Amino acid sequence: MLNKKTTSTNKEVLTLLIATFLFSLFGVFTRAISDQMGVFYQLSARVIVMSIIFLVIGYFSHSLKKIRGEDFPLFILRGFLIIFDFSSFFVAVNNLPLGLTLFLFYAASVAINFMYGTYFLHEKINATKIISLILAFVGLISIYVGGFHNVKLMPSIFALISGTCFGLTTATSKKLTDEYSVIQVNLVAYLTAAIIGVCLLFTTKEVFTLLLPFNTWLMLLCFAAVGVVAFYLTLYGFSKVEAQKGSLVMLAELIFVVITGFVFYHEVPTLNVIIGGICILLALALPNLNVRVEEKRK
Repeated sequence: MLNKKTTSTNKEVLTLLIATFLFSLFGVFTRAISDQMGVFYQLSARVIVMSIIFLVIGYFSHSLKKIRGEDFPLFILRGFLIIFDFSSFFVAVNNLPLGLTLFLFYAASVAINFMYGTYFLHEKINATKIISLILAFVGLISIYVGGFHNVKLMPSIFALISGTCFGLTTATSKKLTDEYSVIQVNLVAYLTAAIIGVCLLFTTKEVFTLLLPFNTWLMLLCFAAVGVVAFYLTLYGFSKVEAQKGSLVMLAELIFVVITGFVFYHEVPTLNVIIGGICILLALALPNLNVRVEEKRK
């Protein structure tokens, strides 16, 4: 019988798919507030709001418990990873095409999840996963091949850093969600990120003001609320599936970006984009279909 912690189910895969849809909106939110708020100002404000939401939910749901001393370093590390992830993505998405940013972000995220899953979580790599990994990168390249001419070195590095940190944030959460609630794992990480973010805001002497347009604050609050739901669903999904498989499912964000562009902005996908989308769908579906076949045999 397969371990239920690493067995993909319809519910958990659906959870990750909903999260990827919400993540597909992050680039839109980021660009909407970037003219009014600097890197560390928007980051600090957003994670503070997210921390408050997680704290309120945790308090009323009685899902908080005392943290063991040996678990503190990992909790704190995840706070630092969130800071590096959010700030690096902010820089990348405002200096690169959104598509190229997402390509580099997810290429790094999938790679780090596969490496972490293999060496630290002892997840096995089989032929199905290798085929899925190849399909995933073929899909990524196919979708964004037209944007490679706009590559800028430093923003591209920031996109890779963001993807690496996001991958580590999700993968390392599996070490904590066995013992603590998803709410608490998120809460401590974002509280840590909020403290670090405020320190960076004052250390870098970034200009900030509370006198911002109402629409900017509204967009920031919506950004934070969407982030809470997205990261809750992500950690919940990753607590139930292998990090390697979860990272492949997260690639669905790229498909949602294409669909959103078509529905709201009448951006017709090219043949390359359609082929890439099919490759990504196959990549995220194959490992999960394989698990269900094995379960039926047993």
